[in-house]
Amino acid sequence: MDYRCSGDFDSFNTIIYGHNMNNGNMFGELSNFKDEEFFDKNKFATIYSKDESYTLDFFAYMIVNADDKIIFDISADPVRFFNYVKKSALNYREPDRDKNVVALSTCSSQSTEKRIVLLANIIKK
Repeated sequence: MDYRCSGDFDSFNTIIYGHNMNNGNMFGELSNFKDEEFFDKNKFATIYSKDESYTLDFFAYMIVNADDKIIFDISADPVRFFNYVKKSALNYREPDRDKNVVALSTCSSQSTEKRIVLLANIIKK
């Protein structure tokens, strides 16, 4: 998790980084969300912490620059953030704009300067 984020997902945008492993471990399967059919069929995931469990409701798949000023801003203006995502996402469905976001980020095989980002609303169980 990005050091600037609170561990309880209270930040507007919690960023979680993972390695893009060739064997599919960690975030090695995030690139599968580029496929529209896969994106449409895989809408949810669960994160378990020591004290809570959370549902991730995926809403966007993007490839962005590693220094993207909006996607990697934990306190981004929500209106600007969601409008940017809607305009820039490769796969997209309308999110709940009243909920916080989790950004799962990993390296892209396209370039060392690119990142795969899968965005989700986070819902406490």
